[in-house]
Amino acid sequence: MNSELKQRTLIFLLVSIGMITLPHINHIPLPLFAFFNLLLIWRFLGIWKANYLPNNALIFLFEEIIREPVRTTQRAFRFLGVDDTFVP
Repeated sequence: MNSELKQRTLIFLLVSIGMITLPHINHIPLPLFAFFNLLLIWRFLGIWKANYLPNNALIFLFEEIIREPVRTTQRAFRFLGVDDTFVP
């Protein structure tokens, strides 16, 4: 499936989800409805502007940070493009 077709399909799905939930605005708590709409808008912006969403992420487990703090810090430094030989 090419990129344009994927993009059109995802836009169609997002618009469909929005139209399905719109009639239920009176039954959904306002903060939840606002959060849901913000997620839809954020995802739509990600489709519209290809570089809007982050391309990579670094995730650490708490146990990993506690068990090997120096190694974890060096991994974070490498990810950020900072000198990883520095030990805090």
